[in-house]
Amino acid sequence: MLALRKELQTRAAGYQLTSAFSFGAKTAPAAGAPGSVGFTITLSGAFTDIISFVGELERTIPLIGVDGVEVNKQGNAFSARIEGKLFTR
Repeated sequence: MLALRKELQTRAAGYQLTSAFSFGAKTAPAAGAPGSVGFTITLSGAFTDIISFVGELERTIPLIGVDGVEVNKQGNAFSARIEGKLFTR
């Protein structure tokens, strides 16, 4: 999971976004269903870069599900909070 944190921070930096990443609750696999680990990513930067980053996550990391994205404008800058799950076996 630490590799995932590094990967997401590297991708965010590629979009010139400032990022913070944290893991949340874990759910164990049960009865043929995958387990999961919650995560939260906080970003700040240009609106188009934030949207592009979220789209890249969903396209290129198949075991990630984005549950919610909240975007706020602060003057000329934007910030976003992304919550989701990393599915596990």
